[in-house]
Formats: sequence, structure tokens, C-alpha cells
Amino acid sequence: MKIRSLFRPLVLAGIAACSTAQAAPLLLSDYAVTGPTTTVRFANLTPRLNGQMNAGGFRSSVAGSSDPALQNFVSWCIDIFQPAKLGTTVNDYTQLTLAQYGSLSAERGAMLGNLASIAYDQALTSSVSSAAFQLAVWEIVNETSHNLDLSKNTFKAWGATDGSIALAQQWLNSLPQQQSRFGFDIFASATAQDVIRFYELPKPPLAAATAESVPEPGALALIALAGVAAFATRRRRALPV
Repeated sequence: MKIRSLFRPLVLAGIAACSTAQAAPLLLSDYAVTGPTTTVRFANLTPRLNGQMNAGGFRSSVAGSSDPALQNFVSWCIDIFQPAKLGTTVNDYTQLTLAQYGSLSAERGAMLGNLASIAYDQALTSSVSSAAFQLAVWEIVNETSHNLDLSKNTFKAWGATDGSIALAQQWLNSLPQQQSRFGFDIFASATAQDVIRFYELPKPPLAAATAESVPEPGALALIALAGVAAFATRRRRALPV
């Protein structure tokens, strides 16, 4: 469960002292996908909060960054307790890893990566799928039970008429168990919504080598025939004259 906003400035102050944490003045310029922005009602039990929000990814950039990956990317809200400040560079953001952030468990972090593995390719194709991806992220981050269901338990969402809730639930119901092909980092602020940036992980070097070392079916057949011929030759040599 997320840390209450009251304590976030102290948490961030401690994190900022770490040499690996990076200050990241962040601009959320607009929603990432054109089209009607999905609006949903939501209720969170612990901490208790009811409200209405727009759902979708943000066009984002870190001011002054020399890293091309941070000059133009899409981020997603993981903080329902603070506002998104669209169109304004917020200077107190800090770029963090999951371990540095501390408000999400490793288990929930794995779920976020698995969600991206099955849904990120679709998440930016329409405003509906963008909203669905955002809703699924909120469910994973805020739901305290093991049952990821947007219609009940400690985090609920309703009121969208575009099918985004149903699509989000479909993704949540089919989260894979294998290792994710996506990593992520988090941008945390004491004054604005914390957001998450997903990125695709490079394929392990051994994957290509393993694939190359597996013979094609035709090659396997030739190897088998060669083995049979060698065995027959050895038997003939062993027979008495």
C-alpha cells in the first residue's frame, strides 16, 4: 500500500541522500493517446479515498536529461492521492528503482512487469486501451487483497462506459507467472502524482545462443539415422566369423 502523502516528503528526503537516486524535473505535457479521455469513479478503502479521475498514460519528459529514453516517454499514475500537474515542470521529482521507492512490494512490482508484458503493446493504440492499462496499474498498486478485481475489495473503479474497465479486468485475470520482459522506474514527488515508466528489457544473451544450438527437425532426423548406422556397424564387427 502506498505511503500517505503526509509522510512522502520525509521519505523522499531520505531517498535523495542515496547516491543512486536522481533528481528528475518532470513534465507531464498531455495524455499520451488522442481521443476522449476516460473518466472513472473510484473508491479506495485504506487509506480511505473516494473520487473521480481521468485514466490514461501521460506524455512525459525529464528536463535537461541527456538520456534519449528520458526525453520522450510515457508514464502512468501510481498515486491516487495527489494531482497530476499537466503542462507544468515539477522540479521535486526523483527517479527511483522499485527498491528505493519502498511503497510497493517486490510481488506487486512483478505484477506490474507482467501486466506490461501482456498489455503494453496494446496500451498505446487507443484511448480505451490506455485507460484500461492505467486502471490495471491502479488495481495492482492499491489493492491490498490477492484478488485483483476492479469491482470489489479495497480498490474499486466504475462509471466508465467505453469498455476500459472490462479490458483492464481481462488483463488482470490473465497475468502471466513467468519472468517479465519489462522493467520500470518510478518518478516520485512530494507535491504531484508519483508515476511509473516501463521499458522493455534486453533479451538475455544466452537466448540467441540456445536457439542456435538446437538442431532443426531435419537435422535431428539425420543425426538419428547416423546413430543407427553406427550402432549397426559396431554390432557387425562384434559378431564371430
